[in-house]
Amino acid sequence: MEYSSEVKIDRRRKRQESSLWKLLDHHFLEFEERYDDLFQQKYDFYRPVISHVVRKYLECGDLREGFGDYAR
Repeated sequence: MEYSSEVKIDRRRKRQESSLWKLLDHHFLEFEERYDDLFQQKYDFYRPVISHVVRKYLECGDLREGFGDYAR
């Protein structure tokens, strides 16, 4: 087995600077509030798993929310 002498640096991602994170952070609550009026007839009921996934995404990378807990 060969070992590399190169040092790999773990660079922290700046998720809060991404366009997707900013979009969800600024507009997701309004989307949830207006879903029934704007989208329910065409796309059916709002699935609660959507809120769960988006909130976990927004919390990811925020050490105030803890870290390494992907199961919830």
